[in-house]
Amino acid sequence: MAAIGVQNSVIAFDDPFHSDACGRFMRTGEGRLFPSQEPAPAAEHYVDFLRGTLEADFLVQHVVPADAEIERFIDAAEGYGMPYILGNEFGNINGPHTAGTNRYDIPPRLVERAARGKAFRGLLYDETEHLQMHPGQYTGGGRLHQWLNPTGRNFAEAEEAFVESVRGFKERIGCEVWGEHVFPSLLHLFARGGFGLAPKLLKEEFQSVQLAVAMGAAKQYRRNLCYCVDLWGMDVGPWFTRLWGFPAHSPREFESALYLAHYTAPHGFFVENGDALMRSEGGKLRLTEFGEIFTGCRQKIKSLGLPYSIGDLTCRIAVVSADDGCFAKSGAFDGAGGFGFRHLPLDARNTELIDVLYALSHGSVSRLSLNQHKSELSVFPAAAFERAPENLKRLPLLRGAETESLVHPIFYPMNSVLVFDDQARYEDIETAEAVIVCGSRLSGGGRAAVAEAGRRGARIFAARHLNVRAEGLTEITDFAADLPAALGPLLGDRREWVIGYGRYDLAITNPSGDGKTLSFAVRNAPPRKKACSAHSAAGECGVST
Repeated sequence: MAAIGVQNSVIAFDDPFHSDACGRFMRTGEGRLFPSQEPAPAAEHYVDFLRGTLEADFLVQHVVPADAEIERFIDAAEGYGMPYILGNEFGNINGPHTAGTNRYDIPPRLVERAARGKAFRGLLYDETEHLQMHPGQYTGGGRLHQWLNPTGRNFAEAEEAFVESVRGFKERIGCEVWGEHVFPSLLHLFARGGFGLAPKLLKEEFQSVQLAVAMGAAKQYRRNLCYCVDLWGMDVGPWFTRLWGFPAHSPREFESALYLAHYTAPHGFFVENGDALMRSEGGKLRLTEFGEIFTGCRQKIKSLGLPYSIGDLTCRIAVVSADDGCFAKSGAFDGAGGFGFRHLPLDARNTELIDVLYALSHGSVSRLSLNQHKSELSVFPAAAFERAPENLKRLPLLRGAETESLVHPIFYPMNSVLVFDDQARYEDIETAEAVIVCGSRLSGGGRAAVAEAGRRGARIFAARHLNVRAEGLTEITDFAADLPAALGPLLGDRREWVIGYGRYDLAITNPSGDGKTLSFAVRNAPPRKKACSAHSAAGECGVST
């Protein structure tokens, strides 16, 4: 079973491990200091609540960027025996930044100190692809990127330099490092550089798109996968509200996300932030309605065994596409192109993956973006609530808004799809009945893999400009318009989101049609061309929630 964690507070109360410093640092990315809403609990009570009431397996601790505070946390967590991951979000927001970047790095000597203990589980780099593509974030207007700054590179050179920057850091730091992703971009390149992957669930994701990309990257590069179940976002409703837009997902949608995390079998997942799960009254913690859902799901998940693991991931449709560090056809938030560089403008080839995933989702996601940002679906009901001082004094609210909005559902259909980068090997795509090749370029290894798939009977659909040579080839000029008909029945049922695990399929549905209530069924997969690797169980499995 996946390890399940909780991230520390940002506005509910002063962090018990940093209580003297919280008032000096912004702890959200909204560009202002929000006062804590409730009194801080004692550290011992906080840890007891995390381990006892919430049954958290680990704590994601975004530390304030002050060395003495970090040392104090490391010693305290080790003393309590509380497994933890050190996160860099507060340092990204406040600085100091590593020279030439918009990235806060926890000092190596403190990482070494943490690694000498038994409780340390690694580092988390918050929304790291976002800060690469948006170099003005947290820099006061300067353009400093997270991992790679522009020096006249083209796309292929930028890709290689980016991977080498990530790989060099990973080798120097010498511990597990997770990259948290709000956009389904650069995941393959971080994985190639050695990072574990922490894609977000909820937030502003098209969920099937997010997982098709993240799971493909994890499979291709054999990396660990740990989800961030992120309750920040766009919607409002009559539920416990810390700040309009947090939580921005209903209790029912949150419950669906927790079960989604379980059934898709990652190595772990955690909830961002703990503020939504608990309240501090008189220094004592108690559960909110979201906390009650968390604990209820936690208990049920214990009894829900799975006959597969993340290592069994397979696909019937493989997408092969170069990663050019972009998520929208119109570029980054400021219009910059690949990797957040202004000198790498995007064209239709760089963004073909958006058209492919639009087609594979039965047109349920955006034609303009891989995320609700910069899409035709981007609406923010939460933005109607001004962050004025008089409004902030009313928070938290037991009912944030009288009526519920749902501009961001959690259900988007797709049929056993994984996305690989252009260096895919045949062993990555060998179970695919269809291989879709798109993007700005294709490596020699990728060409060989696609040709081998065609030789072994897969149908190949490739962009004409890539000059692919393979048996069973159909050249495509307009993926959004032409791919569904070309795929035929392999496109799947628009009422299902299917993820393949060798001899099993996970079928995710939304029977009520409300967009937020998921049902899960594990069933035998239809026969594939080639036998899959050994699995932990056989026969029919009919688990549902």
